Amino acid sequence: MAAVRGTAWLTLTEFITRQAGPGAVEKVIAGLAPADAAVLSKKILPISWVEYGAYTRFLLQADQMFGQGDYALIRESAVYHARKDMNGIYRMFIRIATPNYVLGKAAQIWRQVMDSGTLTVHQQSPHGVELMLRDFTGVPLHHELDQLPFFEEVARMTGVKNVHCTHPKCLARGDDHGLYALTWE
Repeated sequence: MAAVRGTAWLTLTEFITRQAGPGAVEKVIAGLAPADAAVLSKKILPISWVEYGAYTRFLLQADQMFGQGDYALIRESAVYHARKDMNGIYRMFIRIATPNYVLGKAAQIWRQVMDSGTLTVHQQSPHGVELMLRDFTGVPLHHELDQLPFFEEVARMTGVKNVHCTHPKCLARGDDHGLYALTWE
């Protein structure tokens, strides 16, 4: 099964607590299936690995409980995560780099956050990039609800406008690779 680094989980729980208040994380966990609740109730350290399916189902449950059920809370969480991850020296660097360069570097650090898979730049142009994901086993359905706005926000942080990301190919839907297609002005 695919797993995400504990730092991602800690950033997510920080966001949910800020949005919905103390005890919100525990309320979401209590609403999950017992297997997911067991995974997410354990002490998770920044260096831990968290089962990505449980992480994604937590996001979906949080959106139902504290959002409008329209995935806006998941998008807000991804933007929060991107801004937190790309803070400090990275933020200054991002402002002077092109979105193609920054997204190419983001692809290179994929394995620091995810336990499997290879994310590479498949194609690029002055107003877009395609990122290809291979060898990422156990990808949960709806994972793109978190990943698309993250990639969009990273591109937006370079100063480009009208960023849009789609996910035309998906490992969770049975394609042989995942594809993220970003465009901007």
